[in-house]
Amino acid sequence: MSLAFVILGAGCVSYGVAFLLHVLSFAEIWKGGRRAGSVMLQTGFLLGTLYFLSQGFQSGYFLPVVNMSAALAFFAWTLAFVYLVLLGKVRTESFGLFLALLLCVLMTGSLASFGRGRDIQTMIRQHPYLLNPTFVLHVVSAFFAYANFAISFVASVLYLIECHELKKKNASNFYYKLPSLERLERMVCLPLNWGTPLLLFATATGLVWAKHAFGSFLLLDPKTIVTLLILGCYLLILYRHWVAAVRGKEIAVLSLIAFVVIVTSFVETFFLFGKHNFL
Repeated sequence: MSLAFVILGAGCVSYGVAFLLHVLSFAEIWKGGRRAGSVMLQTGFLLGTLYFLSQGFQSGYFLPVVNMSAALAFFAWTLAFVYLVLLGKVRTESFGLFLALLLCVLMTGSLASFGRGRDIQTMIRQHPYLLNPTFVLHVVSAFFAYANFAISFVASVLYLIECHELKKKNASNFYYKLPSLERLERMVCLPLNWGTPLLLFATATGLVWAKHAFGSFLLLDPKTIVTLLILGCYLLILYRHWVAAVRGKEIAVLSLIAFVVIVTSFVETFFLFGKHNFL
């Protein structure tokens, strides 16, 4: 059993415990569950940081997409970073509950696929162009963009649930445990404001890297086409929000639709031929 696997396992357990503690708090079984759950989320984040630092020192490279296990772990890490660091002032108990579950699922997937696929040395031998620093910038900015969009998606779901509950004459207990619509709207819009410029940067650096690595911008690559579509969706959302002054439910619905397009793009990465299907 390798040290990396132990660290990943400990991170997965931390997120699982965080989820259970948030459930205890949400169910009003233990009032201190929320604070303890937040501590366990931070612990899982620190363990994820340790994992990638150790992998970087061991191999001499930082490449979070070397295989599926690393990609899932890095996506979990970026999600935790956005939530714990960037959204520190607007974090909520109910949101932490759903996020902890999502993080636990991602880390479980990382553990299940650990040791499968290529290691970083094999990856570099087969794809030497991945050592280009522009590629690392492209990947990291893309992961952070998608992490922001995922958090906006979760907040949008909670926002629409609360809107639905408001229309009912007798709202359920779940409604009273949700944050206010104003706070949820901030958790929908803030990640969109951060994620869209990051995706724009990721797209630009990806095109520059592709030109350097392959002599072409790969504009007809399936992943490039879908990424441009996703970027267009989120630019439209920002336009509707900042220029057309659209807020509330419409922004939440648009965020949901755009994230469905993202999920679709990940499906095509594995089933359609292109330069991006190297995991």
